[in-house]
Amino acid sequence: MKKQYNGNVYISILDFYGGKYMINKGTKRLLSLVAMVIIMISTTLITVSGDTVRDYKIQEIGLKISLPAYMNAITRETSTNDLDMYLVAYSADATQTLTVTVTEDKNSKKVNNYNTLSESQLNTIKDSYQKNDGCESCSIENYNNLVYFTSMIQSKINNSTDAEVTYSMQGDTLVDGKYYHFNLVSADGAVSDDDKDLLTSVLESATY
Repeated sequence: MKKQYNGNVYISILDFYGGKYMINKGTKRLLSLVAMVIIMISTTLITVSGDTVRDYKIQEIGLKISLPAYMNAITRETSTNDLDMYLVAYSADATQTLTVTVTEDKNSKKVNNYNTLSESQLNTIKDSYQKNDGCESCSIENYNNLVYFTSMIQSKINNSTDAEVTYSMQGDTLVDGKYYHFNLVSADGAVSDDDKDLLTSVLESATY
């Protein structure tokens, strides 16, 4: 069963404690979403120079992350819109784009944190990720004592045979009843080791 939600396709994958988990399937509308964020929400544009990393704290969702100096970031300052995207960061050469989206529902509030699930339940979620179209692999990781699902995604902008392919790496966790979704898109072909290192460093830096 598919549900259209804020321009992204979500798939219902599990029914724990009487509730369903919803996971983000891909990045097909990333560029249009970035444009919408720039146009529709109040933002702060920060260009970092000199420092090795820069900390970003998004008070509204209680998230703090560190980004490398070569990334520029746009963060939202207000919640007076329907978008769930709270940060867009991009490299100067536009080969890397990172987005952070946060959602919640009655089911996320019921489970509250992936750490509360058994190994069997976590593996069921991982298996469901891997069955999604475009998902090349999914693994269960632990950063700062929190469970994350990291996925390698290959998706097409449309379904034609000559459609442009988008490569991305995603990290997802559930904390305090909220789904946190980190999506790193590579505009320079398949996800590289540098891309993997970047997303890993962001997830390792994240505090909630």
